[in-house]
Amino acid sequence: MYLEEEIFEDVAERSRGERSVEESESRMKRFQERTLEKRRELKLPGSKDALDAFMQMNFFILDLKRVSLIYAFS
Repeated sequence: MYLEEEIFEDVAERSRGERSVEESESRMKRFQERTLEKRRELKLPGSKDALDAFMQMNFFILDLKRVSLIYAFS
């Protein structure tokens, strides 16, 4: 699911490259909604914690993209 969403970077031949902050936010939100549905199905101990940590890391990356954009315009 994560690779299909291409949250931070587009790997398609025609539109290859880094996504804008707005596009990344939109894709991350959509990915989060999809994972929340799947989260209920996780059964192994620690799976939900691992998913939560993975999501936190991705939101941190998104925050870094926002800060980078702010500094680029400063």
